[in-house]
Amino acid sequence: MLERELFTLLDGTGDAAFTADQQGIICSWNRGAERLFGYPSADVLQKSCAELFQGRGALGTLVCRD
Repeated sequence: MLERELFTLLDGTGDAAFTADQQGIICSWNRGAERLFGYPSADVLQKSCAELFQGRGALGTLVCRD
């Protein structure tokens, strides 16, 4: 799937969703993420997700860390 198509798909969902590249830089941030996390996309795009939050995924994998 092309990057733009993925972003369009995620933007259309009611769930909070964002994508980050391998360096942890936020590439997309949908309206659901804006509502859930309280940050408009203009404030988070091209920034490190570690600046916003750090934690573990459902399988215990570290996500959004320096």
